[in-house]
Amino acid sequence: MMGSPVQKMRSYCDRDEDHNWHKHCNDFHNYHEDDSCSFGNRCNIHALHTELTRQRKTGKFVDVVVEVEGREYSCHRAVLATVPYFKAMFSTNLLESKAKVITLHDIDSSSFSKLLDFVYTGKIQIGKDDVQDILQVAHMLQVERVLQYCDMFIQRNLCPSNCVGVMLLANMYGLSSLKTSARRLVMTRFSEVGQSEGFLSLSTKQLLDLLEDKELRVASEDIGGASQSAEWLAKITAAKEGHLIGLPHDQLMADTGREEAERQPRDPPGGNKPSKQTFRYDFSTDTWTRLPDMPRGRAGHQSVIVDGKLFLVGGITEAMFFNIFSMDCYDID
Repeated sequence: MMGSPVQKMRSYCDRDEDHNWHKHCNDFHNYHEDDSCSFGNRCNIHALHTELTRQRKTGKFVDVVVEVEGREYSCHRAVLATVPYFKAMFSTNLLESKAKVITLHDIDSSSFSKLLDFVYTGKIQIGKDDVQDILQVAHMLQVERVLQYCDMFIQRNLCPSNCVGVMLLANMYGLSSLKTSARRLVMTRFSEVGQSEGFLSLSTKQLLDLLEDKELRVASEDIGGASQSAEWLAKITAAKEGHLIGLPHDQLMADTGREEAERQPRDPPGGNKPSKQTFRYDFSTDTWTRLPDMPRGRAGHQSVIVDGKLFLVGGITEAMFFNIFSMDCYDID
């Protein structure tokens, strides 16, 4: 007895599958519960992308132009609408929603061109020289996938010489994972990071934020002694604001108002062991005045005045000896 047309079709499909009916690896088919069969070819998707890209390059069948830094890019409005930025633009009553030419400002044209290629082809090439510009364009146009690619690329190239800049960049664009990775590198390799240009560009507030982080570690073998590290860090910190008060003595000293470079004060009371005792030296009378105790005993440190407060940097404390970098804030007033 002959089977139904559906049975014949299913038998035909099964038989063709057994005999390698789909000669091309990009062909695919899928059976459904109602005995129907869906067929497709992945090359068709690629061919569509290729044709749309060809049209964009030749200017045929396009219906909108995007202008960036004086350069014009012919596009399909429907393709641009797959980008959140343009979709929002075209969905409103703004002039740009129906304009034939759309001008974008404050972005790099070469990076926009790369991102536009990605919209049409799904591929983008990112390098060290343009990753920041591409990141800016992707953030503006809200192309999340390219933002992820930039994140991955920067993570791969993260190092002590650029981690401060990366940390600030990640904070600007809301890349939390990248910011965490960069900050962790700053904390664990602080001695190397401190020699970078990015470190010297930090504001006082940003620098103090790093110094107060409990994760900050400076190994003595990396810096040749904690006293050297303290002096180096104090000078970098103070130089930014012109408040250098770091002195080669083992006890805290603060200038009370008059700078006499040629006159050296007598050593304050106390020795070289960690102590909470604090004294202020007066150049005019050559005397020391006892002040309230410091937060914890410390010796061999350096001192820096920032925004009217005295920061005690490095040295030896009562609880630790060169193994962990530390800092305290002392209110002079």
